[in-house]
Amino acid sequence: MNKIDIRIVIFGIIGAVVLVFALIFLGVIPGLKNNDPQTSTPSGTISMWVVGDRKNAYETAINRFRPLYPNIEISVRTFPDESSYSRTLLDALASGQGPDIFMVDNASVLGNAGKIEPLPKQRFPLTQMQSFFPRVVEKDFVSRDGSVFALPLSVDTLVMIYNKDIFDGKGIAKIPETWEEFKAIVPKLTSIEDTKKIRVAAGAIGGSERNVDKASDLIQLLMMQSGAQMIRTSPIGASFSQGLDAVRFYTGFANPRGDAYTWNAAMPPSLDAFAEGSAAVIFNYKNAIETVKNKNQWINVGIAPVPYPEQASCENEYDCKVSYARYFGYTVSKQSSFKGPSWDFILLMTTQTDVAESYMRATGKVPALRFLIGQVSNDPEFAALAKQALIARSWQQPDREAVSRAFSVMVDAVLDGRSSIDVALKQAEDTVNQLFKDRGIQ
Repeated sequence: MNKIDIRIVIFGIIGAVVLVFALIFLGVIPGLKNNDPQTSTPSGTISMWVVGDRKNAYETAINRFRPLYPNIEISVRTFPDESSYSRTLLDALASGQGPDIFMVDNASVLGNAGKIEPLPKQRFPLTQMQSFFPRVVEKDFVSRDGSVFALPLSVDTLVMIYNKDIFDGKGIAKIPETWEEFKAIVPKLTSIEDTKKIRVAAGAIGGSERNVDKASDLIQLLMMQSGAQMIRTSPIGASFSQGLDAVRFYTGFANPRGDAYTWNAAMPPSLDAFAEGSAAVIFNYKNAIETVKNKNQWINVGIAPVPYPEQASCENEYDCKVSYARYFGYTVSKQSSFKGPSWDFILLMTTQTDVAESYMRATGKVPALRFLIGQVSNDPEFAALAKQALIARSWQQPDREAVSRAFSVMVDAVLDGRSSIDVALKQAEDTVNQLFKDRGIQ
C-alpha cells in the first residue's frame, strides 16, 4: 500500500470542514442557518378578534395581504357586542390564549398598554400618522415617547339623531347647530299633559343611564365643550372641576322647575321613547339607528352634528366645537408569535385607501383616513360624522363602564336632591381617581 502523504490528509480534512460549513450557511444542511422569523418566510395563522363587524368586511384586506405572506392565513373571529368581546378577550389574554390582533377601545389604551406590542416607530413615523388620521387618533393611540399602540379603520362620534316627522309637524325647518338653539326649541317640541306627564320629550337628555342611553358620553361631551380637560397627566387622574356649568346645563333638562324641562325618570328607555315617537331627539351613535329601526321600521330619521356652545371659555374654536369620539383601533398582542406580519396586516388594512374604502362600504362606518373623510364629507350617509371626525376628542379612562356608572350616580344624586352639583361632580372625580389607582394606571 502506498504511503499516504500527511499533507494531502490535512488539506482533505480542511476542505471537508469548509464544505460542511458552506452547506450549512447556504441552508443545504440544517444547523447554523438563521431561522429568525424576520429573515425567513413565516407560516401559520394570524388570529384576529373583532367586535360588531362581519367577516366579509375584511375580505379585501385579507386578499391584498395574501401575496405578501403566502404562507400565512388570517382567521377572523367576530363578536356581536362589546360586553361579550371584552369578557372573552380578557380571559383569553390572561390564560395566554389570546389572538394575535385585537381591537382596543380608544379610551382604554392606558389600561391595556401591558398587553400590547407597539408598532416600531420607524415603521410608521408620527408625521405620517398626522397626515393620515384626524388629531384624535394621535392623542388616543400614541404614547408620550411616540410609540403607536393601535390604528383605526373608522372614527365614530356622538351625533344628534332626530325624528324628521316631529320636527316638520312642529314647523321646525332649521336643525339646531348650537345648544342655545336646541334649548330654544325645547318648549315647542315638548308636550306635557295636564297630569304633568311628559307625552313627547324634545330630547332624551338630562337623565342618568337608567333611561338615557349614552348619557355619560353626552355629559362628557358637554364638559369638554365647556373647557374641561377631563384628565391630568402628572400624576394621571381625573380633572372635572371645569365641567360644573356643563353638568348644570345637562341636568336642567330634567328639572321640573326649569324652562328647559323635557325629561324625567318616568320616561321609557331613550331608544324605546325615540322609536315610539315620545322623544324627538336622541344623542347617540350611528349604530343606534339600526336598533331604533328594528323597533319601528317606519320612523323617519335624520342625523346632524351634535350642537356646540355659542359662548364658552375655550381657547379656540376647535375646543368649543369638539365632538365626542368612541371607536376602536387594531393592535397586536404581546403574546403573538407573528408580531411583524400582524402589524403589516394592520398597516395595510388601515392606511391603504382602497382597502379602507372597501371596509367603509361594507360596514357603513365613517372612515378614519383623512383622504376618505374628505371624499364622503358631502355624502348624506356620512356627512355629519365625517365632519365631526376631524374635531373629535376623547380622554383615557381607567374603565369606560365604571366611569359611565360614576357619571350616572352623579346625575341621580343631583336630580334626587341628595347632592349639590359641585359636591356630586367632586364625588364622581374621586370615584374615577380611585379607579385609576385600582387599575394601577400611573
